[in-house]
Amino acid sequence: MRSAFVFVSPNGEELAQIGALIDAGKVQVPHLQVKSVKDAAAALDENQNRHVRGNVALKIDFQETSAM
Repeated sequence: MRSAFVFVSPNGEELAQIGALIDAGKVQVPHLQVKSVKDAAAALDENQNRHVRGNVALKIDFQETSAM
């Protein structure tokens, strides 16, 4: 195994080029599932049992949590 450091700087022109590649279908974006933080336990269970394709992100709805 080999590791390396990569240093980057914000570059709008490069970001536009990457966006164009994605739009053209030349770069595939990893599959992402977004689940409510209320479903975190179920999401963890699915992930540990390999029932997830790609990545899972938990969404926190701050308006809902502030009403509690």
